[in-house]
Amino acid sequence: MAEEYTSDLGSVQYSTMAEQSVLGAVLLESSMLDEVLDFIKNPDYFFIGVHKLIYKEMLLMMNSGVPIDPVTLIDRLEGNPEFEGSGGKTYIINIADSCPSYSNAGQYARIVAEKYKLRQLVAASRAIIDDASEGAEDVSLILDAAEQRLFDIRSDESSKGLERINSVILQT
Repeated sequence: MAEEYTSDLGSVQYSTMAEQSVLGAVLLESSMLDEVLDFIKNPDYFFIGVHKLIYKEMLLMMNSGVPIDPVTLIDRLEGNPEFEGSGGKTYIINIADSCPSYSNAGQYARIVAEKYKLRQLVAASRAIIDDASEGAEDVSLILDAAEQRLFDIRSDESSKGLERINSVILQT
């Protein structure tokens, strides 16, 4: 189920349930992070601030070889004001407990990635409208900038995010 956040700039697409389910799946089975990384390249794919924080910490833990589970994650995030303000350790436990199925992590991640792309498209569209409304530049430059913005969103689909070093070594 998609949710919308309405601001003075309009509505923004996101799914709290999908974001929580991605994080919960990784907390329940840390190997799911490999599959999630195919879709969610960086923490900015998450809309909710504390989810960005949690995912960022999970990536740091993965890259440092630290096991990811509720206990180790809570230990690393305790004392962070944003983490504590969102419910702290209770929030992490609830995310893990409410994950429908860690085996569907890829599908949850796909939903988060699609909502991210929609938000990127809305932001690019607004910038294109602003550029066109101002009309200060040559029309061909405005068109080039519009095409580039849309291309950047599309090209993000094919770029790879972080990968485990052992999988990179095996490919070479």
